[in-house]
This record gives sequence, C-alpha cells and structure tokens, in this order.
Amino acid sequence: EVPELVLMSAPDHSTLQDLAERTAKAIADDPNATVAGVSRAWSGRRAQSARLGVVASTPSELCEKLHAFARGELAQGVAMGEAGEGAPKLAFLYPGQGAQRVGMIADIRKRFPVVAKALNAMDEALEGHLKRPVTHLLYPEERGVEVDPTLAMAELTATENCQPALISVGVALTRLLDQLKVSADVVAGHSVGEFTAAISGGVIDAAEGVRFVAARGAAMADMEGDRGAMVALVCE
Repeated sequence: EVPELVLMSAPDHSTLQDLAERTAKAIADDPNATVAGVSRAWSGRRAQSARLGVVASTPSELCEKLHAFARGELAQGVAMGEAGEGAPKLAFLYPGQGAQRVGMIADIRKRFPVVAKALNAMDEALEGHLKRPVTHLLYPEERGVEVDPTLAMAELTATENCQPALISVGVALTRLLDQLKVSADVVAGHSVGEFTAAISGGVIDAAEGVRFVAARGAAMADMEGDRGAMVALVCE
C-alpha cells in the first residue's frame, strides 16, 4: 500500500470537521473503500475556503486521522488551512549539477506512466548523443548486468551525462505536474537548470533542449580534460 493524498474542503472549519467525521463513518461502513477512491471522489468537488489535506496508506489510517481532526486534533500527515482570495503565485525552480543521484524519482516513475513516458522520450531524443540512455544512467539495474553502485554514481556524475539526465528528470516531473493541473506563474533554474526552465516555459522544445544540453555537457567535459592536461604540463 502506498500513501495517498486526500484533499477535502468546506465553507468553514466547523463544517469541515463535520464532513471529516461523516466521511470517516462512510469509509468504515464500506468494506470496498480505498484511500485512492476517496481521494478521487473528493478531487471532483469544488474547492472551498476551509481546506484539509490528509496523507494515509490504508482506509483505517484515513479514518483514524479524520476522526482525530473532527475532535480538533491534527495527526501526523494532516494539514488544515484557509484559502485566501485568488490563486497564489507559484514558481518552479530547477536545480543545477550536483542534485543528481542514482535512482532519483524511481518510485514516481513506476507509479505515474506520464513520468516514464517522458523519460523514454528523452532517451529517444538523445539517441546517438550519449553512450548510454538516460534511464540506464539513472537506473543501472535496467542494463541487465550488475553494476557497482560507486561506478554507477561516478558515471552519472560525469558532466556529459549529468546535465542531460537532470534536464530529463526536470522535464518528466513537470509533465506530471501539468497532468495534475499544477502550473507555474514563474520558472527559473540554477546553472543547467536554466535550460529546464526554458523548456518548462515553452521557450525551447524538450527534445531540442536536451540535445543541446548533451552537447553542452560534452563540451564542458572536454574543457575539464584540457584543464587537467594544462595543469600537468605546468607542473612538469
């Protein structure tokens, strides 16, 4: 069982508490109830000013947390607030080189097809531009052979691999947020993350952007090698 987020709302706090109590009772009375089902049911309702968010993995856990909220308690994984007038401004900030790690967003990729599809599209766009697909750099187990974790991390960290990998992850997560109808008013990025921001903002196409970054990363890796050779020459 995986955690699900249930979002509930009502005109005011007391009504929200009453709805939480009634929802908990309805779940307890339905042997086929699931947290995902409750989440879907509530997602179709109009959002009102008093908001409640509950993270739970099982119907019983959800019931327990809803009962607690109805009593005036906020259990772990529960948040309540009041929405102001108008939607708040939202910014996406994309990270630069150094944020990479082997296995990043693996669980999200398995759970959300849109993320897997986006990463596969990045692999297709980068065919012939990288020695390995981005998915094989991020998830070495997919190569079909055992890979030493230290070597896998070193390979992913290499500039020519790291930069297109981070772009690919950023694009994939943005696709997921877009599917969830979460969009940014402002996008920005640090270092190579600026290119992800440009893709997210519609300035450049994702496939073209990730290929450009792959070429940029390769050029930077070559420069790093040249600097090493120059230092060695000076030392001699």
